[in-house]
Amino acid sequence: MGGATTPSCTCVPPPPPGGAGGDEGGSFTLTIFAHGERDYFTNQLRPFIQSLNSNEATELVSALDWVIEAVDEQNETEFNLAENNYVVKRAALSGLEIAALDQWVDQNRFYQ
Repeated sequence: MGGATTPSCTCVPPPPPGGAGGDEGGSFTLTIFAHGERDYFTNQLRPFIQSLNSNEATELVSALDWVIEAVDEQNETEFNLAENNYVVKRAALSGLEIAALDQWVDQNRFYQ
C-alpha cells in the first residue's frame, strides 16, 4: 500500500498439511502485532490522521480502527476487508492530505 500503510501483519506461509510440500495458493497466516507496532498505529498514526481534520480523515481513522481490530482478533477475512476499506478511504483524502500523510509516514516509519 503506497504511502501510509495499514497495520502490517507478519505474513508467513502456513505449514503444509501433514508436513507435505506444496503451494498453499499464496495464503498467509495473520500474526499478532510486533512489539510496539500496535502502539505506533493507535497512538502515533491515528492521532496524525485525526489532525487532518476532514470528514474523509475521520473515515480513514475508522478504517484504521477496523484493521487494528481485525489483527487483534486474528481474523484474516476481516483483515482483508478492512485493509481494502482503508485503501479506499485513503484514496478519498484530498491531494494535500495524502501528501501530508505520506510525508508523516516517511518521517515516522515504524520499520526503519
